[in-house]
Amino acid sequence: SHDNFIILGCDGVWERYVANNQKMVSHIKLLREKNNDKKIVMDKLFNDLVAKDLKELVGCDNMSAVLIELF
Repeated sequence: SHDNFIILGCDGVWERYVANNQKMVSHIKLLREKNNDKKIVMDKLFNDLVAKDLKELVGCDNMSAVLIELF
């Protein structure tokens, strides 16, 4: 198989997946299967990563990322 995308992100993006980067890749693949609009994919990704409550220990850091599509 070949790679379909590259995700570049700061440490805040990877907090939830620090122990298993493949889970991040799988999560993005699922989001891309559900929507072709890359802005929506990234919006949903950030929404899933950000802490829902400030008491959470993960998801409160700054987050920036770029999704690069490979053809």
